[in-house]
Amino acid sequence: MGAGQLSEVPWVCLFDKEITISAQDGFYIVYLFNAKMNGVYLSLNQGTTVPAKNLGKKKAEKRAEDIKKVLLSQFPRLKTWGVQEIDLKAETSLGKSYEKPNISAKYYDAKSIPPSEKLAEDLKTLL
Repeated sequence: MGAGQLSEVPWVCLFDKEITISAQDGFYIVYLFNAKMNGVYLSLNQGTTVPAKNLGKKKAEKRAEDIKKVLLSQFPRLKTWGVQEIDLKAETSLGKSYEKPNISAKYYDAKSIPPSEKLAEDLKTLL
């Protein structure tokens, strides 16, 4: 829902407690619904709030890009599994802030959501 307000980009996260327990730091799996609500991404994404507070926005963005490069090089299947750039159709800075830290994602158009088995397979592959 958002902290104190409705989010332009609703999301649902899955956390590995050994990596992170918050969407503000670390990396995690998240379903990001675009602002138009006509599609959703299954994304391996990164939290940027804590790094931005600790390092400043520019250094945190560079850190996120470096982490993305490392993960894509160590797990090359992520490059072909999904896309590395996402468009959440967001207008607010908060909504747009989920786009750049994306590592790899699959997009599902609301008009043609795949069968449950395919959604589960994609999630298991990303896990």
